[in-house]
Amino acid sequence: MDRKEAIAALIAAGLNARARDRHMDKNIQIFGGTHSRGPIEAWSRMVELYTAADGSWRTLDASSGELDNQSFESLEAAVSSMIVQIRSLPAWSEGDE
Repeated sequence: MDRKEAIAALIAAGLNARARDRHMDKNIQIFGGTHSRGPIEAWSRMVELYTAADGSWRTLDASSGELDNQSFESLEAAVSSMIVQIRSLPAWSEGDE
């Protein structure tokens, strides 16, 4: 699974996901808890999937701390785990839409 396929799988699972390129890293961000005001959208939850120096994929809960930061041997395993974990947290799907 490459990054484009991972983002497609996350979106197909009903999650907000996008590519994030920082420095030399090619990360994936997953957002939840959408709040809108006119054309502006904000999210109260965000997890980032990124590659570590050893080639593993890691997660970083950059918002609520509801998800444990974890390491996975493959991007596919990281995506599958995030889908299961995020779906189990009602606050990720709550919003004002």
